[in-house]
Amino acid sequence: MRKHPKIPDYAECVFHWVRSEVYQWDQEMYDGSIARFERIRHLDGAFVIATTKDQKIILTKQEQPLRPLFLSLPGWALESDELPAVGAERELLEETGYRPSKLIHWKTSDFGMSVLSFCDYFIAQDCEWVQDILPDSGEKIELTFVDFDEFLMLSENSLFQHKDIASDLFLARIYPHKRKELSDLLFGREL
Repeated sequence: MRKHPKIPDYAECVFHWVRSEVYQWDQEMYDGSIARFERIRHLDGAFVIATTKDQKIILTKQEQPLRPLFLSLPGWALESDELPAVGAERELLEETGYRPSKLIHWKTSDFGMSVLSFCDYFIAQDCEWVQDILPDSGEKIELTFVDFDEFLMLSENSLFQHKDIASDLFLARIYPHKRKELSDLLFGREL
């Protein structure tokens, strides 16, 4: 996992789980006393806004144990030492069967105060189908394809799990210059 700035270098890893690590450290307080602090570092994630040559955006409709149906961009947790771009391409291929001609890092979200995780978002341009979907045993995945305007409307869809980019989609709906910026990024040109 990448170093997280909210966990000091002198923190000790006291427990290692399958997808998380627990860090603890002694912290001097403002009055000079010492308090024990703790944070959980969860695996990072990578998601992909994948576009096809016919200017569609690939979404997944997913079901997982203990989760109701949700709409998602392809992607999920990175493997422990996996680079975000590598994990994004792997997840895109496994969940959709598509491979991009170009992958661009778009943004990174930093989640949490006590449970910490980074989430990287990538743009995958001009994706082509190359294989069948290879979902994990705990995933039911169905692909759905939307146009740019339908994608922007996901900012209001309660099933869309990416609340951290909903504001970007909303701003692109109401501001022409934001719409052009996002369209150019996704498709390499304005729609």
